[in-house]
Amino acid sequence: MPAPVPAQAASSAPPPPDSLPHPLPATPAASLLLASAARRLLWALLACAGLLGLLAWAVSPVQ
Repeated sequence: MPAPVPAQAASSAPPPPDSLPHPLPATPAASLLLASAARRLLWALLACAGLLGLLAWAVSPVQ
């Protein structure tokens, strides 16, 4: 004879994925804004690396 399933086990199941709250809505505007911010950050990092390279070249002793 199989053991009866307790009622608590059925209620502890995770909710379906559609009912979970999303931190950011997956809209085209949000993804474009995120892509734009990432692109600006990459350009800023590239500019900083270039300036540091120029500074290192300028202060290096000439041989």
